[in-house]
Amino acid sequence: MARFKEQLNNAYKDTRTDNSTLTDLSKKLHKTQRDFYILIFTLFCAIITYLLHLLVLKMENYRMKYISLKEMYTNLEKKCLELSDKVNVLETNGNKINQPTEDVLPEYSVEDKNNLTKRNNTTKKD
Repeated sequence: MARFKEQLNNAYKDTRTDNSTLTDLSKKLHKTQRDFYILIFTLFCAIITYLLHLLVLKMENYRMKYISLKEMYTNLEKKCLELSDKVNVLETNGNKINQPTEDVLPEYSVEDKNNLTKRNNTTKKD
């Protein structure tokens, strides 16, 4: 394209150049520019199409993960409902389920309490 511009400038500078030569050079320059713009537009469309294709592939992967998680959730929900039904049946039959007992924690000794308060009251010095 630069070569065509140079030829066109040289032709306009030369006074002996006739109009047909000037029009031919102008047509070649415009045709080259047009072809260049068509090429750029084609590359742009190809890149956009490629990016859309990648997006569709990524969405397909997410859809597959979503479906598998949904199936796992429904299975866990069914198991939970079955277990709650079994618990309700056991409670209605009068069988009591062993409830975990809460163990009482021993009290801290005076020495341990003092150590804890000392540790909590000390500040780090930088």
